[in-house]
Amino acid sequence: MKEYFHYDYVGTSHDRDMYLTWGSNAVYFGITGYTLQDATLKNQLFLAFDLDPKGESGSTTPPSDAGGVSGLPFKADVVVHLEPWESFDYTTGWVYTLNGSEWVVGSSIDGFDIGYGAMAWVGGETETTLTEVAVAFNNAGLGEDFTKIRMMVYSAEAGSGGAILCAFPDINNTETGSTFTAYYEADSLGSGMMASNPNDLWIVNTGVGIDPSKNFPQTTILHENYPNPFNPKTTISITLAENADVDLSVFDVNGQYIKMLISGFVHAGHHTLDMDGSLLSSGVHIYRLLVNGQMVDSKKMVYLK
Repeated sequence: MKEYFHYDYVGTSHDRDMYLTWGSNAVYFGITGYTLQDATLKNQLFLAFDLDPKGESGSTTPPSDAGGVSGLPFKADVVVHLEPWESFDYTTGWVYTLNGSEWVVGSSIDGFDIGYGAMAWVGGETETTLTEVAVAFNNAGLGEDFTKIRMMVYSAEAGSGGAILCAFPDINNTETGSTFTAYYEADSLGSGMMASNPNDLWIVNTGVGIDPSKNFPQTTILHENYPNPFNPKTTISITLAENADVDLSVFDVNGQYIKMLISGFVHAGHHTLDMDGSLLSSGVHIYRLLVNGQMVDSKKMVYLK
């Protein structure tokens, strides 16, 4: 699993970055920092999933009281619980499924075998090293019969008195005793779908009385691409203050259209996409953002072969 998959950045919480994608047999998460590499063996990592968003099954109560977490933002059907490790290796854990109103261990995770329903490589030797997790589309993991999914991830110290170390999406409250309110939602699941595609993945926040400025940006921004100059790949980011129809396109320096990067409905929030410029000519190019048919901004980027 380690370094075999292309991850897309989807969020940051408490200096930990989370990356995400999925393939034909599993959904893959990557989290930077000392998420599970822990000499004290207190840190626990949880991945919660709602596999039938329109259904009534599931529970908002997590199967563990780590960090004093008192509530999930949706009715979860499956929760993956991973243990820490004091060195860098494959770790152990459990896949919880709901039996009526009771969480039960559907399978135990034990090292390098996706057949257990999930597996995880514990990174953390540096703050940028990934802890990588794969959760399988099989009977021991998430199952196979779903096309839409809600999910959230959090890391917490063991026990109700422990600290919540991070939570994704990052707009969740991370105080001990927290009830989470925000989650990622995706539909049209398919092999090779990249998580940062704003048409495929978005953040939902059901919180009441939360400062809206913490949930949605107040202005729409076309950010500078990075790196710039680039060869051959660069990342372009946009921030949307509201749900909108978006057109993000690339032109040459003479204003001739080259390629479309985004075209269609995009949810409010921050979105990034990787652009491969291998087919571009060397030199200056322009990328332009239209929102609901109105010009927002354009910026220059330089491709150096």
